Order: sequence, then C-alpha cells, then structure tokens
Amino acid sequence: MATLRLHRRMRVFLYWTCLALSLIPGYRAEAQPASLSLCGSEHGSRPLKWYLSIGASNAHPKLSGIQSQIERGIDTTFRQIAPGFDDVRTFSDMRNNFRIWLPSIRLGRILSPRWSLFVHAGYIEHSIRNENEDMSIAIRPLHTDVKLHVSHFSAGGGAAYYPWGMPELRQYDSLLDRLKHARPFIETSIKWVRVKSYAEVKFGLKPWDNAYKVRREFSWSPWAVKLAGGVQVPLTGRTSLSLDMNYQWFSSQGNDLDGPAIGLAWQWHF
Repeated sequence: MATLRLHRRMRVFLYWTCLALSLIPGYRAEAQPASLSLCGSEHGSRPLKWYLSIGASNAHPKLSGIQSQIERGIDTTFRQIAPGFDDVRTFSDMRNNFRIWLPSIRLGRILSPRWSLFVHAGYIEHSIRNENEDMSIAIRPLHTDVKLHVSHFSAGGGAAYYPWGMPELRQYDSLLDRLKHARPFIETSIKWVRVKSYAEVKFGLKPWDNAYKVRREFSWSPWAVKLAGGVQVPLTGRTSLSLDMNYQWFSSQGNDLDGPAIGLAWQWHF
C-alpha cells in the first residue's frame, strides 16, 4: 500500500511539474518532443538529455594560396624542362570532385526542447602522389615524383538552436512520416585547428630518376568560426540524422582554409 501511495504521489508531482513548465516561454508542450522532454517520454521513460554524433563534412576550402605556389614552383618549373609535363593533381582537384571529407565526433547536452550545447573533434590525413615521365629539352626522359601530404585536426564546441523544437524521437512507419517530423536548426561553433602539410619533390633525367630531392613543410594553427543551418530527421526512438550547410571563417590562412561545406551526421540519444 505504501508503494502504491508513493507511485501516485510521483505521478501527481510529475503532472504538475510538466504543467508548470508548459507555462514557461520556451517550454510549451506543443513544441516539446516526447522522448526529448525534460519531463520524460510519453511512455514514462527517463528523458534523453545527451547525444553522441558521428559524421563528416564535405569541405570546399579555397586553397588559392597553396595552389598558386604549386603552379609556380612545380608546374611552371618542370614545364620549362619538359614541355609535355602535365599539371600535378592537388587537393584542389579533390575539392572540385567533392572528395574532401572531414570526419568528426560530437558529444552533446540537451538543455531544452530548443537548445543544445556540444563539444566536437575531428582528424583526417591524406596524401596525393604524382609520378610521371616526360621527354625533356635535353632529349632524355624527365622522371618526376611529387608527393603532397596534409593532416587536419580540430577541436571545439558550440550551440544549436531549434526554432520549432527538436524532432520527436519515436518509431515511425515510413520515410515520408519521418520527413514530415523533421525540424530545422541553426548552429554556431568555434574550434581550434592544427594543419600540417608538406610537399616532397623528387626528379632527375633518366637513368638518374631521383637525383634531386626538395621538401617543403607548412604548419598552421588558426581558430575557426562556423555558422550552419540544417534539418534534423528522426529515425527511431533513440536515433536521428542531420544534414546541414555551413561556412567557416579562419583567423589566419583564410586564403586557403575559408570555405563552405555540407555536413551529414548520425546521432544516438541517451
């Protein structure tokens, strides 16, 4: 009997608490998703106040400074020795082919049906190698081996705002039903970025393929600010999918690093 009375009191307390919150601006019941409710889900389960997100952004940085150096220092130089020399493939070519993907992981805390805070980190490392032989003006084949390498690490935090509330996390019958319950969001974040890269060039006339070697290294550590807008689509009672478009501004090396991106992320709520 004592247990039953305790359960009744808890139900009464929960009812009046939810009613009081619904009268506060920003906590309206009609905008409060069931599973993300601060008062618990429609099934009486514990509220889902945290989420873990795994995703990637297809970035389109300017890369104008680096590309200009490569064209002057490598393409033009070798073309003077071997007129048939083709421009080396660079990260600008990867960008133009939508092949620069920056993976990231995020841990978020839901503050209310409209606000969440998060911290995030990401890392990627990639190389491009160009190895060719072209007839030189010395009537001997010129062998060239150009390697471009870059690593990119970032860590920071930010906030997301859902003007019409977060999507309701529950079981859905179809993809159309999920899309109907999607919700837009606006997001801003700041992060510290560490970029390290190098260009290694080996060349020589046959049969001395790698008679000469030149290596140049770069290292940058700017801060970046990102502004994004997107939509979050509910999948199940604990998962969702986010798609956003964003732009990043860097405190230095903006000539190379500034640019837009398209982000895709999967979230697990707990």
